[in-house]
Amino acid sequence: LRGLLATARLHSPLFTLRGGTNEVLRGVVAKGMGALEPPILLSSATNELTQLVDDIGRRSFETRLGDRGVPEGFDEALWRNLEQTGLSRLTASQEAGAAEAAIVLAGLARHAAAVPIAETDLLAAWLADAAGVAVAGDGALTVAITDAKAADGRISGTATDVPWPRSAGVLLAARTADALHVAVVDDPQVVDGHNLAGEPRGTFAFDLPVERFARLDPAVSEELVRRGAWSRCVQTVGVLDAAAALTVAHTRERQQFGRPLSAFQAVQHSLAAM
Repeated sequence: LRGLLATARLHSPLFTLRGGTNEVLRGVVAKGMGALEPPILLSSATNELTQLVDDIGRRSFETRLGDRGVPEGFDEALWRNLEQTGLSRLTASQEAGAAEAAIVLAGLARHAAAVPIAETDLLAAWLADAAGVAVAGDGALTVAITDAKAADGRISGTATDVPWPRSAGVLLAARTADALHVAVVDDPQVVDGHNLAGEPRGTFAFDLPVERFARLDPAVSEELVRRGAWSRCVQTVGVLDAAAALTVAHTRERQQFGRPLSAFQAVQHSLAAM
């Protein structure tokens, strides 16, 4: 038995090579990847939305191709386009659902859109409505989510990693042991920074009277975090789609030994894995 197991272990990598099934299928997948355009959805309305978002994102990317830095600058022209087309607050004002929001988030992330679209629509506008806090009807918004202390009639703490704090109205979501406290923060004293993607992130301290805040159940804080996590996941999928499309284009155009890279089996298998 020991000898049989040793032989099987030694020869097992050859099983799929002899039949060729895995390798052939990976080659078929790679050859069929095509241009990897945004996915075609079932309804005409969502297809139109997908095309609109892709067109707006592509124009923004091409316009700012040579004008990017770290930290990334807020794309005011793109934001105006999003507001004019009703995409900046699609779920908050247009009563759209998660599917439509995902199209916007992934489509803009695909083109590295330098705007806080998730923060404005899925987080800040939603939280302000839940708390009954008045925010501007236009312009970008962001949320500062942080733990805080409540003492002597005041709520204080330090908010870190706040997205786009200088380009958007800041809604503070301060968590204490028994509640989520929500308030608009005017002119926070921001210490600037950025994340690995070059997007602006800021830190600021706050110490405000409790009367400034709307008080919500702690469960709202959990929902807020889930919304943020979902938004980032959808945006990441959009970025991965773009990475796959760029890789496919490169391997089809780049020649090696008189053949495109995509003609080599090892490259095909990597594409299929991607």
